[in-house]
Formats: sequence, structure tokens, C-alpha cells
Amino acid sequence: MCKVVIEILQNHYTLSLFALTQTQHLPLNILSKPLFSILSMVKIWVEICLISARGVRASHSLWKRQWYAIGWVDPTNKYITKVDASTNTNPLWRTKFSIQVDNSDPNFHDLALNVEVYSRDPFFFTEKLHGSATVLLKEFLAKGLLNDEGLRQGSEEVGSYQLRKKKSGKPSGFVDVSVRVSEDKEEPNSHSVKFNGVEFLMKMKGKNVMFVGDSLGRNQWQSLIYMISAAAPRVETELVRGDPLSTFTFLDYGVNISFHRTPYLVDVDVVQGKKKFKA
Repeated sequence: MCKVVIEILQNHYTLSLFALTQTQHLPLNILSKPLFSILSMVKIWVEICLISARGVRASHSLWKRQWYAIGWVDPTNKYITKVDASTNTNPLWRTKFSIQVDNSDPNFHDLALNVEVYSRDPFFFTEKLHGSATVLLKEFLAKGLLNDEGLRQGSEEVGSYQLRKKKSGKPSGFVDVSVRVSEDKEEPNSHSVKFNGVEFLMKMKGKNVMFVGDSLGRNQWQSLIYMISAAAPRVETELVRGDPLSTFTFLDYGVNISFHRTPYLVDVDVVQGKKKFKA
């Protein structure tokens, strides 16, 4: 009887007082619990978008710094945005990631999104935590739920949250975030791919990765290094900078990630008075 009742609840999201009183295997205190705490198999997708930051400035720097952010709900699964190389004080990312939560989790109403915004020096690879913010997800989850009809499909909220310095707590700009709550059966589409930096180091142990090109190749090289560094911050590293070859090494794994500067992959030749490209 218990199994039949639970299946009906999952399909229709309704609760029959008669069914509960006729089911001896359910605990007596079940009537005092909210409907969604009873339906333990209800899975909720939370799609988070780290949109941008505003009013961020790096002080005491010789160079205009670039910006990226790291966001997470579960500290064991962190997501990093792309690097905004525009050196603008209002960096734009629009990086999305999704997590699945279970309403039966005892910490369901305490879930929070943590965001850290970092600046980095484009030449010396130094990075600095600019500010952080914590966004409680309780209100977003509550707005995404209906009393007894399930979830509002695609319920989305956008907000700006104060970034604060880690030690002093002083304001240091804002971070713009959107949160979408849904009961989709599959993970919502996302523009970002989850990257496991430690797994990458394990697979590439003892190997070399080479980027060749101009400033675009350099940005790709830098981005990969920072994605791995964010996932494995305690790994010992070494940077050997040169021209045309620079190499960043993750010493614990013997992984070398190099950039060979080649400004002109295509040359211009003049044939019969006309300019032609040649490799």
C-alpha cells in the first residue's frame, strides 16, 4: 500500500489524507511535514549564470588587470568563468552551470551560491581575490515552488549582489547573477562545460601541451593555466618565460603547458604586382 501511494504522489503531486490514514508503514508525523519534504524523489534543477561584475577596480597595479569569477554551491564542484581580457571595470562572462538538488536533503533550505571574483595580471600571471559574495538560494527555491502543483517551469530571477573584501569586509563592486529553478527531467542547456582540472593533470601526466600563435593563442594558453590552477590551487608550479617560448609547469604532475609566439603564421607575397597570402 505504501508503494502505491508514493507512486501516485510522484505522478500527481497530491496528498490523500485517506490514503495516509490507511497506510500503516508511513510515520505518524508525516502529516506535519510539507508536501515537498514527503516527495523525496522530487529533483530540482538550479541553473546559475554568472553574468558580470560592476565597479571592480584593481589598485596598485602597473597593468590593467583581467577578470574572472569562480562560483559554487557544493565546494567539491567549483565552476570557473571565461577570462574577460578587456581590462574593463565591468567584466562580462555570462557563464552558466547547473546543479541538481533534492528537497529531502536536510540542508535544502540552507543552500547558498558562493561567488569569488579574481583579477589577474596579464603579463606576470599573478592573481588576486578582489571580492566575494554569498547568495542564499532559499528565496529562489521558494519562488520556484507552487503549493501543490509542482514547480514553475523556467522560473528565473536576476539580482545584483555586493562584493566584499575578504579581510576588511569593505564593499568592492557588485556581481550580477541569475538563478533559474525548474523541474526538468534532464539537465538544462548550459553554455559552459564542467572542467575537472585535477582529472586533466592526471590524464596528461608527464606530457606537454603546446599553444602556437599570436595574442589569441596566448589568451587560450593563459586561460587553460588558470582553469587548472583554480581546480588544483595547492599544486607546485613553475613559470619559465621567454621569447618566443614560455612554459608553465605543474611540477607535481610533470605537465608542461607551453606557448610559442608566432605572430605571422601567414606571409604576404607579391606575384605579378598582386599581394597573395602564403603559408
